[in-house]
Amino acid sequence: MKRILVFVALLVTLGAAAQPFHGPKTDYQWKMNRFQTDDNYQICTFTYDGRNRLLAVCDSIRGEYEVVDSMTYDEADHMVRLSGWQRLGGVLKNVYYIDYTYNDAGLMATRSNYNNFDGNWELGGVYNYTYNAQNQLVLTTLMMGGMIYQKTEYQYSADGCVLEMWYTYSFETNGLLPSEKMVTTYTNGRKVLVLDSVSDDGSYWTYNGKYTYAYDNDGNCTEYHHFDMMNREVERSVYSYDNAMPLSRTLVPWNPELNRPQTYNNVNACVREAWYSVDIDHVLQYVCDYIYDYSDINVAVQSPMFSRVSVYPNPASDRVMLSGLPEGGVQVQVYDVTGRLLSTRNVSGTTGMLDVSGLVPGGYMLRMRQGASVQHVRLMVR
Repeated sequence: MKRILVFVALLVTLGAAAQPFHGPKTDYQWKMNRFQTDDNYQICTFTYDGRNRLLAVCDSIRGEYEVVDSMTYDEADHMVRLSGWQRLGGVLKNVYYIDYTYNDAGLMATRSNYNNFDGNWELGGVYNYTYNAQNQLVLTTLMMGGMIYQKTEYQYSADGCVLEMWYTYSFETNGLLPSEKMVTTYTNGRKVLVLDSVSDDGSYWTYNGKYTYAYDNDGNCTEYHHFDMMNREVERSVYSYDNAMPLSRTLVPWNPELNRPQTYNNVNACVREAWYSVDIDHVLQYVCDYIYDYSDINVAVQSPMFSRVSVYPNPASDRVMLSGLPEGGVQVQVYDVTGRLLSTRNVSGTTGMLDVSGLVPGGYMLRMRQGASVQHVRLMVR
């Protein structure tokens, strides 16, 4: 049930790259704070800043953080880096980071993956994305070891992408060969109905299985099914929605590496997902319910008086210095990723120091306030 780490995701073309950049908005009424299994085995929390940008995604298993993703943005609010932290030997360690670049239309142009091997950062691979005049993704290439290891071509109809053709490098032929294709059919409402997967073993195409989707009268996806090559169902999700929460007014975390939540171009916000999967005897079994939690938004607007604030070092292990604070003093509060207030202190000058040596490694939020002006800064403790 734990999210697949980027070491695996590196070899998978990211469909999210075909989507336009999700910049800050101010007309949200609700935001997704977390999702969790109904038995509390897994809890995933989302932390945002005052500009509605996702700052951290924290996965915990049985109450202990296992994976933490932290995000960094440029001045145009593009997510330019995702740093991945994984619990190893009882301590959260920064094991990978991913850098992103964007084109003039705000679409992802490149994705570069770096992994930490014994303290040395090594480039794992670089995705390059090419779009047509309609800003549709038409080509993805994966560069590894100085060569194109994989590429994917996309074809479209008026409904959307109807064909993904995958090619993978063959060391036998020293070139790219067709390896898989995904064929999509749509409903009359331009929603994905069936996704068929076919692979090529070098001799002929083999049917891999299919993914099917069902929708309610409002346009929300109610069921997802995955069938294998023998037409046996191997996975199922059943979704429930809050019809009083339009998805257009709901802040859902955007992160190119997340596999949850999946919105399927829905109309309303999903509040519950019943998940089924096969057991070792290949019998489909109910596993758990994922529960999605939301709250009303009370967005605090960043004031120009905080524009020169610096927080360093970040990540930190014992002390954090605050500089460039506005004259007149500020209140500094420390929150964990669940939104629990841990400490409050007042800083009277333009600089201050926070002792974080007592905090467990992970992600935190610093909230600085002076009157009605508020600034949020993400902090990682290692």
